[in-house]
Amino acid sequence: MESDNQPFELAIESFSDEIKNIARHIRKLIYTIIPEVTEVVWVKQKNTGFGTGIRKKQNTFVGLCLLPIT
Repeated sequence: MESDNQPFELAIESFSDEIKNIARHIRKLIYTIIPEVTEVVWVKQKNTGFGTGIRKKQNTFVGLCLLPIT
């Protein structure tokens, strides 16, 4: 898994502990299945893309987008 968790943690910080734990488990599952996955985190948009390739030129196959429920 990425050694720098800070961007991911910043992206999920405004959500409840329950949602944060779900997001962390999904992220861990993705890294377990494909350890060489490329992760791109957009902190302001609160979403994360996972794919193959080099950073923003990756082929994204999973997107984790957390939205607040109001």
